Amino acid sequence: MENLKEKWRWPVDLSRYDQSPTLSRREKEQIAYLATRHVGSGAGPWPEDCKAALMRLIQPVRDVLNRATKDVHFRYHAIRALLKEMHRRGRSYWSWSDEEWLATVGPTNKDFLCRHACKVVTHRQPIFAIAYLLGGFRDFDGFPPHGIEIATLADTVFGREAMKAGVDATFGVLHEWGYNQSMREKMRTALSYLLLTNRSPNLEDLGLDFLASVDSKGQSTYGLPQLYAISRALTHLKIIPRPLPRGAAKTPWIERLDTDGIAAEWVDWCFAWYRQSRATPRTRKHGLFKLLQIGRWLAHAHPAVTKPEHWDYSVAADFVSAVDEMKVGDWCSRRKFPLGFKHPVGKPLTPRAKVACLYTARTFFLDLQDVPVRIGTGKTVRTLPRRFNPLRAFRVPPAIYRLIGPAPRIIDDKIWLKLLHAAESLEKSDLRSFQLGMYPFELVQAVATAWCLSGLRGDEIRRLRVGCIRWRAEESVTGDGTESLPNDALCFLSVPVNKTGTAFTKPVHWVVGKRIEAWERVRPTQTLSLDAKTNEMVNFLFSFRGIRIAPEYINGHVIPLLCAKANIPLRDAMGKITAHRARATIASALYNAPEGLGIGELGQWLGHKDMRSTQYYAKLHPTRLAKSISRANKNSRLIQVLVDPAAIAKGEPAIFYYLGNEAYCANPAWASCPHRLACLKCPMYVPKGTAQLIEARDGVLRLMQEVPLNAEEKSVAEGDVMALDRYIHHRRHLPTPVVPSEQYVFNSPDQRAAVHSTVDRSRDRSSH
Repeated sequence: MENLKEKWRWPVDLSRYDQSPTLSRREKEQIAYLATRHVGSGAGPWPEDCKAALMRLIQPVRDVLNRATKDVHFRYHAIRALLKEMHRRGRSYWSWSDEEWLATVGPTNKDFLCRHACKVVTHRQPIFAIAYLLGGFRDFDGFPPHGIEIATLADTVFGREAMKAGVDATFGVLHEWGYNQSMREKMRTALSYLLLTNRSPNLEDLGLDFLASVDSKGQSTYGLPQLYAISRALTHLKIIPRPLPRGAAKTPWIERLDTDGIAAEWVDWCFAWYRQSRATPRTRKHGLFKLLQIGRWLAHAHPAVTKPEHWDYSVAADFVSAVDEMKVGDWCSRRKFPLGFKHPVGKPLTPRAKVACLYTARTFFLDLQDVPVRIGTGKTVRTLPRRFNPLRAFRVPPAIYRLIGPAPRIIDDKIWLKLLHAAESLEKSDLRSFQLGMYPFELVQAVATAWCLSGLRGDEIRRLRVGCIRWRAEESVTGDGTESLPNDALCFLSVPVNKTGTAFTKPVHWVVGKRIEAWERVRPTQTLSLDAKTNEMVNFLFSFRGIRIAPEYINGHVIPLLCAKANIPLRDAMGKITAHRARATIASALYNAPEGLGIGELGQWLGHKDMRSTQYYAKLHPTRLAKSISRANKNSRLIQVLVDPAAIAKGEPAIFYYLGNEAYCANPAWASCPHRLACLKCPMYVPKGTAQLIEARDGVLRLMQEVPLNAEEKSVAEGDVMALDRYIHHRRHLPTPVVPSEQYVFNSPDQRAAVHSTVDRSRDRSSH
């Protein structure tokens, strides 16, 4: 490049020519003769006096044409076209404007043919070279797409070797990052546009200010579509210090904020807090949005309150009340919620959103009271006076706090299984054409599998690094990755620093490792990028063409792709299927497995520093809860018990166990009675009539007691007749339970005698 830079010179020395814009009388006469009379195939060569009179105009054109084309016929027609234009305008081409040169060359081939009344356009390109080298033409955007061969012009002006060296250096970097070879011609055209506009073939002359000026046009037929990629390549080559900003980043986002309807003083305080807050950039950004929303509420509810100094407990109380009644879209920018946008505007805020709004206000006032801030663009440094306590004034009402609790938004099992199958069976034919052009299939497949099986946050997936997979020794794989592994095989995934903890390693399904390694095998070499969370230059795994996948890529592309393949909607009963819901779904699945993870193990697998956070991901499935209840009831049974507190005070029988058929047993040790499932109707037996009297007593408590049962007793309780016969046979020699006291529930001796008679008959039957 340096050698080419030294060798290249401007093709024509303009200082050698007479650049007078005015035509002499003799020049006008000769031009008129050649343009009107000396025409046709029989006109013959130019007269010598014409050549001598027009030498100052013809010689510069010949010098350019000698460089542009070797065909004498093309040169002749190009000169005649220029003579006709000078005859039409009455001035030499040295004074033509860009608009006049554009009309001469013609925006399209058809325009050129119509203007010059010719049948071929072969001499149009040489005239374009004349316009650039002699006329200083730069209005390339005046041509429609494919209106002129700008790359051919660059080769003509700068030389093919210089242009090839520049294209090779620029596209060589982009090709290493993953740009297809088919993009080379587009890059060549864009680079030709830039170099011609800059009037130099040297890449070193493409400064950042020049690229920014081209980018500021908003549109360009040749340069803009690939301008960002070229700027990144020039940054990698250390020609410019940084690439051009992309998309909305061209204008700082804080300058794009909508502050209409907000007091200017409130805006100044909010911006001052944003600049000096020590929170994370994302937290500060969301906080600033909320503060501007509060400013719109102030303008409506308290117009006199224009800055934080005016706040007191009364204004704070009104704000807390307004937050409790706030709906989605209230006091928001109309740019975010236009009039035609209906969903979800109008719905009440969730309890968490209300808490977040009050938290922002509380943090804002606490920070301003503790740390001096610089207001506006001046040097005024101020600290907010302590007129009230923000911790007390913006305290969340208990009624709102009670509505907040763990509620994992897990994906329904049927839908989740379909998504897993879609990710596992993903094929190239499933990808839309724009996605294939955006990212290779292996990258899309690896991202989809990591989302489904790794349990990572979306940001953690984006920040995974090359070499994050490590295999266990007993499950090591070869380089081609074609061997099969057991379905329960695992690999280790290195997770970078996250929002709640440091970097850690977690075991994941082996399919995640296989898909990531498949992407690493075809992944082009990428430049190191800054990890804003750790402030390190790292090699991101999911990076292509030098750019990481976008934050919204999983939600905006991968999930819709999997839903389309699985033929399921993008929303379920819990709402839209998002990247974070997969994390809760996997966590709940591991927690509810037959031999699932405990809450501590699950928290470690998710990377939680505080185990209380895990409760918001692990939801106990009703099926598992039912199984636990079933296991608890497997060897026990709940029995209804009546407890009479008044009888306890009198020393009378007070505990009665229900035996069925509206009868009870007054034996306080009934749970350990050997005849409890085949009652002999001993003196503690309470028949139906007396039981009804006991149930009617005032203050009687109805409780349930768990009674353990062995296998034989469980069969009897379930109605097995043969088991009942065996049960009675095995206990026929056991004595009846001892009455704990002579005092009994029956006041009539006849009733007592009848009971003893019944017991005797029962013993006789047992003995036979």
